[in-house]
Amino acid sequence: MSCTGGRYAMTNLLTHKVIARVSHATPHGGFLLAQLMAMPDLNISKLGDVASDGPGLRKAVMTVRLVIGGLGLLTPRLFARLFGLDVTKGSAISPLMRLFAVREALMAYQLYQAPDEELEEVLRQGILVDGIDLATALAAFGRGDIGVRTFLMTASAASAVGAAGYLARPDK
Repeated sequence: MSCTGGRYAMTNLLTHKVIARVSHATPHGGFLLAQLMAMPDLNISKLGDVASDGPGLRKAVMTVRLVIGGLGLLTPRLFARLFGLDVTKGSAISPLMRLFAVREALMAYQLYQAPDEELEEVLRQGILVDGIDLATALAAFGRGDIGVRTFLMTASAASAVGAAGYLARPDK
């Protein structure tokens, strides 16, 4: 197995573990995520087979954004815990995670429905959002507002999805 294949297989394994955890955490979470994943031309079980071509990366970016959006909407406290955020009773983390999740789900939908002539612009918007997320995480970490785990999770996710979005651009 090549290095690239191993990395995609690991991403696929982690995605399935997260979905299983959500299914266990909420009685309706697994069903709703399954419905989200049933979109035409979107097969999460094939995410590990994605080649490094534009259309394959477009599907990968769309899938990652959809999973992030689904998790954040369905189980905001669990999703926040994965990122090492404070989920104590009375914190405003659930509504904030849902706001973030709606943004990710809408960006996934944009990628799904964008005609070829608008794809470049949709991908650029995603790259910009991921860059802002990365800069925000870096500033928050520098001020001591977030811990190492939260910074690394946020920076890794924003960098990986932003880089994949850049590589998926048709006019790169």
